[in-house]
Amino acid sequence: FDEFDALAKERADAADHGELKRVVNAFLQLLDAYNGRSLLIAATNHEGILDAAVWRRFDEVLVFEPPNLEQLRKLLACKLRGLRRNFDVDSNEIANLFKGMSQADVERVVRRAAKEMVLSGKEFLDERHIKSAIRREDARQARMKRG
Repeated sequence: FDEFDALAKERADAADHGELKRVVNAFLQLLDAYNGRSLLIAATNHEGILDAAVWRRFDEVLVFEPPNLEQLRKLLACKLRGLRRNFDVDSNEIANLFKGMSQADVERVVRRAAKEMVLSGKEFLDERHIKSAIRREDARQARMKRG
């Protein structure tokens, strides 16, 4: 299950009108009744909003930390390959702009920056495109947190 928080959100959410409680309760019943040999894997970026009863049904939790500076430089080198740019992809200055982001966030920002470059008629991707795309990603993340 990807984006598991959409299915297993805390049932005590004051904004819910009962539908979420029914979905989570039904899911918990299905989990309890299942006796197959499959492995259930759930992924979320918002573990803090998962229902406690759902958490109890998982035996293991794997945490994937955001990439460190070196990993960010490598990821950016890969994602920016083939794009004409006027900055050094290996610089800490550029990688630091992405600090704390997941790999998916970095990919989304790079795609957004490349689109902005093309739509603005520029020949080279520059730091301004990256910063603009990061601001838009930050705004997207803030909207998601508000619900």
